[in-house]
Amino acid sequence: MVMSPSQSVSVVIAHHGLGGHLLECLRAHLAELEEDDECVAVIAGAPSGDLGEEFAAVTLVHQPADCLTPELWSAGLRLVHAEFVRVTIGSFLPEQGWRAAMISAHGKGAAGVSGPIRPATGLRGQDLAIFFQRYRQYGSAPPGDSRVHDIPADHASYSSACLKTSRPLWEQGFWELEVNAFLVQSGAHLARDPGFIAHYLGGESAGSFMRQRFRHGLRHGSERMVHRSFLYRAAFVATLFLPGTVFGLKIVRDVWAGGDHLKLLRALPWLPLFVGTWAIGEWLGACRALLTRRD
Repeated sequence: MVMSPSQSVSVVIAHHGLGGHLLECLRAHLAELEEDDECVAVIAGAPSGDLGEEFAAVTLVHQPADCLTPELWSAGLRLVHAEFVRVTIGSFLPEQGWRAAMISAHGKGAAGVSGPIRPATGLRGQDLAIFFQRYRQYGSAPPGDSRVHDIPADHASYSSACLKTSRPLWEQGFWELEVNAFLVQSGAHLARDPGFIAHYLGGESAGSFMRQRFRHGLRHGSERMVHRSFLYRAAFVATLFLPGTVFGLKIVRDVWAGGDHLKLLRALPWLPLFVGTWAIGEWLGACRALLTRRD
């Protein structure tokens, strides 16, 4: 497919399996794509095949079941060529007008763009727990200047130019914390635009989410600590799961202060499981870093 020289859009959607809300996500994106745009769905752990005639315009990429979401994104990013690249996951539904809002936000000079993330109605308790853990701080765009230091790749868009310059960082996995930090340090700016809105639909299995969070925590703990001094790493390991406990209490505090009391009560049985899974992974990653020679 030949791309137009400007304002073409590629969408890269990462998803595990073919269930959940993947098809809704695809429909919402395809409805606004133009002739020179493209959509790539990178699916982990699903049988080979296509999605049917309705989704004939989607490039389907199959990956092993144990791939992490950032690894799925990188597999898709290597295939696309548009000027703006939207990255997301199959449990997100963009609001109507997402394409124009996204391009408008980039037109203000942002290399990377996100926007408000809101919970869909009717979420299960475990979905609410995932939302509160992952997205509670993204419910609205910052007032005034929309510039921020970080955006969540679950609902984001990047210019192709910044993706090219940061490619060595994401070639084996699009870990947005690292990519975002590189872009900001390079003088680019990131923004959360109030018009670029997505809704979290949930639908993820608790087991799949916990496996993902454990492995994310393992990597985060290791990468975060490996360049610290031995004494710093030892002190962190000695705290056991205190950081995870503090993180969980902060989630409860933030949600309670926001007034979502009933939703918080529904999420409470799941929050300790999800936060604890992350905390255990992070601690084990720090233990691994403790034994790693500092560069």
